[in-house]
Amino acid sequence: MTPPGQLLPLTRPPPPPPAPPVLSSRRSQCPPPAHAHARGSPPPLWRAHRLNDRFLHPPRQFRAPARPPRAPTPPGVSASGGGEAQAAAVAEFVTSERVKVAAMLGLALALCNADRVVMSVAIVPLSQAYGWTPSFAGVVQSSFLWGYLMSPIIGGALVDYYGGKRVMAYGVALWSLATFLSPWAAGRSIWLFLFTRVLLGIAEGVALPSMNNMVLRWFPNTERSSAVGIAMAGFQLGNTIGLLLSPIIMSRTGIFGPFVIFGLFGFLWVLVWIPAISGTPGEHAQISAYELEYITKGQKLVKPPIGSAKTKKVPPFSKLLSKWPTWALISANAMHSWGYFVILSWMPVYFKTIYHVNLREAAWFSALPWVMMAVLGYVAGLVSDMLIRNGTNITLTRKIMQSIGFLGPGIALLGLNAAKSPIIASAWLTIAVGLKSFGHSGFLVNLQEIAPQYAGVLHGMSNTAGTFAAILGTVGAGFFVDRMGSFRGFLILTSLLYFSSALFWDIFATGEREICIATSNFSEQNRIGLGNFGTVYKAKLRDGSIIAVKRATKTHGGHISVEFRSEIQMLSKVEHLNLVKFLGYVEYEDERLILVEYVNNGTLRQHLDGSQGEPLEFAQRLNIAIDIVHAIAYLHGYTDHPIIHRDIKSSNILLTEHLRAKVADFGFARLAPENPEATHVSTLVKGTAGYVDPEYLHTNQLTDRSDVYSFGVLLVELITGRRPIERGRGRRRHQRLTTEWVKQAHIN
Repeated sequence: MTPPGQLLPLTRPPPPPPAPPVLSSRRSQCPPPAHAHARGSPPPLWRAHRLNDRFLHPPRQFRAPARPPRAPTPPGVSASGGGEAQAAAVAEFVTSERVKVAAMLGLALALCNADRVVMSVAIVPLSQAYGWTPSFAGVVQSSFLWGYLMSPIIGGALVDYYGGKRVMAYGVALWSLATFLSPWAAGRSIWLFLFTRVLLGIAEGVALPSMNNMVLRWFPNTERSSAVGIAMAGFQLGNTIGLLLSPIIMSRTGIFGPFVIFGLFGFLWVLVWIPAISGTPGEHAQISAYELEYITKGQKLVKPPIGSAKTKKVPPFSKLLSKWPTWALISANAMHSWGYFVILSWMPVYFKTIYHVNLREAAWFSALPWVMMAVLGYVAGLVSDMLIRNGTNITLTRKIMQSIGFLGPGIALLGLNAAKSPIIASAWLTIAVGLKSFGHSGFLVNLQEIAPQYAGVLHGMSNTAGTFAAILGTVGAGFFVDRMGSFRGFLILTSLLYFSSALFWDIFATGEREICIATSNFSEQNRIGLGNFGTVYKAKLRDGSIIAVKRATKTHGGHISVEFRSEIQMLSKVEHLNLVKFLGYVEYEDERLILVEYVNNGTLRQHLDGSQGEPLEFAQRLNIAIDIVHAIAYLHGYTDHPIIHRDIKSSNILLTEHLRAKVADFGFARLAPENPEATHVSTLVKGTAGYVDPEYLHTNQLTDRSDVYSFGVLLVELITGRRPIERGRGRRRHQRLTTEWVKQAHIN
């Protein structure tokens, strides 16, 4: 690694090396370094590949823009066209294929909630018909949640493996079947009826992970909150539809009429979803090239070969659960589900028992809040995206949204508790449920940010915790009413839980990747040196371990990408005591990072200059030379495919605290010829002036002997302490080549 002020390497771009093996594919987000972005510019969004168990993700290709993309300017419209361009961009968005995906997701989630909320209305006549107590009615209400408890983690894993389109189709078909068969099951036995409710819960457990997966694939980062807002608006409208239409349908067709009708609509949705929607934008037959480029800008589209087998991986549950942000998500989902299902399941009963209104009026009072939730949920998504585009830190944005989503309902439920009339109570309930929707732009979007590759599994884990909380809240409310004779104490308890969950979220939640936090956003204080194509920073991870992060210099040329890929390709192939250990990499648009072990005692050049440590003794220099020889011998003769380093020099030799040498910086490395009969690799010259093999320099023929020559120069440097090229020395006081000086001294 070349320290500041050192000679720049000779670089003549070679043909691009073969792409590194596909390490797998995910997204992280972090704010920009203070020195790299102007004030007010939005933060870069990155995700990191981790090659060992210290990192949350296995190796994969990550991408994150240095700044979030702006709304697209449609073809043929000037970006400087002001209102006309903006209107055209809005028109493009409204008619785009990705909005159709969001609309279909919204319809699916509307059916999801309509099918489950039917029981909230039917529970009143069913309890009267069968003589159920509030406690048993709570058990019946919670039977859906028994099934919902089983499927989120498995469903999330299926979504990560098969994709959201397929899993959503099977889920909707299965829960529609369960809803459609409910009347038949009720006529046989209560246990068979409960089984259909459990089956409904199992099928609906895949809905939100599937939605998250489709949003992640179809929407750029700056539109995701809006997309989630559209989908979740359908989710809340499903409550409204179910609560308003169910009493009307029941009055005309009987108690089980809504079950049959909503089930049939689910089958119709599946028939439209399968041919009209594709799993990814790249697979869509009708998407425009313009929209495809906009969605996938900064992302690597990888289409697996036909018939290729996918690698099955066990999700890293222990690593996910070892992170406080994961527990913040679990806590937020649990509280969200507690409040959501308590309100959804018991509000019709609450209005009927507290204010003595009839069933239809109770349904109307209970339905209005869900309309507000649908509207405010979309508004919250727009506000969240706007904050991020305007440069607000992503973590702060998520905390603002989630704080509103918890503190607002907590305060409003206290108002509901004190209301004296059903109209005032409905107003407070509307405020509580409406503000609750801000959480969709908090924890629900945050799932995609902290572990995108495992977003489905993480959603399943948090949903499972949420389901436990929902069961406890739904059943607990029934028992509380049985014992205390009133809902009021339970509402106070729910408010206190909202306040405590908001505090836990604000302390532990994050929208940033660990690398960004570890380097203090690549601050100058953590800068430790320069490599062939970028700056090296010291980074301290959450567990206290320290690594080095090489950040590529942002340029408009393509050679940085070539050198970056070359380095990760070579580092991923080697492991040796005298080579710097490779930990992972990050790649997104013009942002590229390489993560390696931190070697804490500087470079060999720094020791020779006297700027680091004590002067090296001869025995120490000899051991360092032996370590370098071991590393070069390993690269040339003991790897699966011999590697030529091409940049052996003193500033690329790192020293440990015990003065053991480690060779670093593989940006110029090349694979040796595959043909055993080949004598060289023909390539344009790369290396550092003074170390480059003269034969290679003049013929462009690279061999492993080029590394041996560079080591010879380094050996002279190690013994004499002189740099290969010394400015202001020599006969004409311009420069002096140390190798020539040695030859001359030997002749004399």
